[in-house]
Amino acid sequence: MSVTADTSKTFILTLTNSAGSRNYKATITVLAPVSGFPVGSFSASPDTLVTSGVVTLTWTNSNATSASIDNGVGSVSIKSGSLSVTADTTVTFILTLTNSAGSRNYKATITVLSPARGTASSPRPVEYSLRQNYPNPFNPSTTIRYEVPWASHVTITVYDMLGRQVSVLVNEMREAGVHEVKFDASNLASGVYFYFLRAGSFVDTKRLLLLR
Repeated sequence: MSVTADTSKTFILTLTNSAGSRNYKATITVLAPVSGFPVGSFSASPDTLVTSGVVTLTWTNSNATSASIDNGVGSVSIKSGSLSVTADTTVTFILTLTNSAGSRNYKATITVLSPARGTASSPRPVEYSLRQNYPNPFNPSTTIRYEVPWASHVTITVYDMLGRQVSVLVNEMREAGVHEVKFDASNLASGVYFYFLRAGSFVDTKRLLLLR
């Protein structure tokens, strides 16, 4: 049989026959809930895709003072909310709710049965990254690799030592993943140049050397 327990209690089973009685105890312990701990929910809809597509992440929260979602999303509204993401491989997002009592995590997994054609099946990058160009030094062209954990507007620009812009390599939306762009410096003089990446609030710069 089933019983409902809202407080700790001990049930006693009594078995009796002509020889006498015997008791058996079963104790149910109900622990007091942690007062003030953040409480919420997190889900992905749809949670399964045949191939890459857009999914809506939805969350609720009752008493957190901060909320964030991993995989490049970052801080989100502490109130109930939703946002759209593009999933091209199977990925698990984690919502972390935090207040003075501690933190609690909620997971939402998106399953992509068939990765988008032409995309790698490796996990999506977990953070923005700008890689060193290769080769370096170079003449007259080099390749710059960068990683985007979330669909973002990306700009990559090149400047000379005097701070003058000499080239715009990227200035458009990029899907999550690892990307490459080629920098052709055929019309530039030998010397040191700098390339800057800006995506959302992320900014990074690296130095490259052109040798004739």
